[in-house]
Amino acid sequence: MSKLRALILNSVDDDETMHRKRRMDESPILSKYLINHSYAIELSDEQKLLPANVMMSQIINGTIGEVDMFNRLKTNIMNYNPDVLLVHTGFVFRAFPSEIISVLDKIKSEFPNLKIGMQKMVGTYDSEQVANIINDLF
Repeated sequence: MSKLRALILNSVDDDETMHRKRRMDESPILSKYLINHSYAIELSDEQKLLPANVMMSQIINGTIGEVDMFNRLKTNIMNYNPDVLLVHTGFVFRAFPSEIISVLDKIKSEFPNLKIGMQKMVGTYDSEQVANIINDLF
């Protein structure tokens, strides 16, 4: 039996997200899945150098490019062919919920067989929580 493929939509590709990815990559509970990542917003090189609170403030007080996010996510889905899309409801989701939901609606229209799971912001986004979301969908 082949491994289920999960694509996780994270807020941004910052240090915290990279640390979370490393923990997930090393987690035995997730070894039965193939996991890849996508980002609601791709940080510029300048934003990556900012302290996290400054970077987050810039994003929250700005706008989100729905078309860019949709196209990036669509490309990632086409390239990775996941069984499930997991949405990390981090700071970008909390700042722009209607925009994220709009993108997800369009994704669901483009990929009607793709299962979509939402991670609730309770505690940390740990490996067990990811596994439970995937298991609940299958």
